[in-house]
Amino acid sequence: MSTVKITADNAVKLADQYSAAGDAIWNFEKANWKDLSQQDKVTLGGYIGKLHDSAQHLITYAVGKYLDDTQAPLAAIKKATDDANATIKTLQTVKQVIEIATSLVTLAGAIYSGNVGNVPSALQGVIDAVKPPATGAAAATAGGGKAGNV
Repeated sequence: MSTVKITADNAVKLADQYSAAGDAIWNFEKANWKDLSQQDKVTLGGYIGKLHDSAQHLITYAVGKYLDDTQAPLAAIKKATDDANATIKTLQTVKQVIEIATSLVTLAGAIYSGNVGNVPSALQGVIDAVKPPATGAAAATAGGGKAGNV
């Protein structure tokens, strides 16, 4: 017996198909609700859940494949995320928290979407967001001449 290997892109396409199948069964169940026995409702509901779970597993597989193919090693992503979490605990302004949250969401989106080319720049965005803000004259220059936290 040979092993079937699917690409990350194919896994995403399959996930969409499994999710669509679950949605189609849900639509069938909804349209025929009054004519279905309780057992039929339970059985269909079970299959809807299994199809959506399968779709999620395929997405997880795809993300793993994308990470294998990305230029950013998983260790660097984990370190940047850990640094972001530690930094958030020490921040004083909502602007700083939002900047880090935005960078983390951007990184997650690049990973999740499988856009391997965007992962390194999104990772750099997290690294830049957790850098301590410049102080003194450097802060005034970087902030357009305005001193202090926003």
